[in-house]
Amino acid sequence: MESRELYIIPLRIESEGNKNEHWRIKSLRKDKVKRAITLVLRSQITIKPPCLIKLTRIAPRMLDQEDNLPSAMKWPKDCIADLMVPGLQAGRADDKKHGLTWEFHQEKGKVREYALKIEIIKRESYDQQVGFKSNQVDGKEVVNIQKHEK
Repeated sequence: MESRELYIIPLRIESEGNKNEHWRIKSLRKDKVKRAITLVLRSQITIKPPCLIKLTRIAPRMLDQEDNLPSAMKWPKDCIADLMVPGLQAGRADDKKHGLTWEFHQEKGKVREYALKIEIIKRESYDQQVGFKSNQVDGKEVVNIQKHEK
C-alpha cells in the first residue's frame, strides 16, 4: 500500500550559489519561500516519516543538476523537514536519521511559469525498498546479546 500527497506551490526557486547580493535581500527571499510553503503545508500534511519527499523545481530555465539545484532546494527542504519533524533546532530535522529521504528534480516550464512541486510518498514496505533492515545499523548487522544471571 502506497500513500501519496502532491502539492504545487506557485513559487520562484532560485539558485543561491551564484548570487552576490546584500544579506537582507537574501533573507527576504528565504522568508517568502518559508511563508509560502508553511501556509500550504502546515495543516495539509498527513503522512509521517519515514517517507520519500520529491521536490521538483518548475521554471523556464534549467539549473545545473549537481551544484545549483541542491543549493536552490535548501530552503524548501529545511522548511518541509521542520514541518514534518517539529521541535528540533532549525535545519536539523532534515537529517536522514529522522526518516526523511529527499530527491530533487526540475522540469522546464513555460515563459514566466515558476512553481515548486512537492510530492510526499509513504510506503507500507518503505524500509525494504530503501534497503534498511531492523537488525542493521549503518549497514552492519546488530546482534542482541542478553545477559542471563543465575
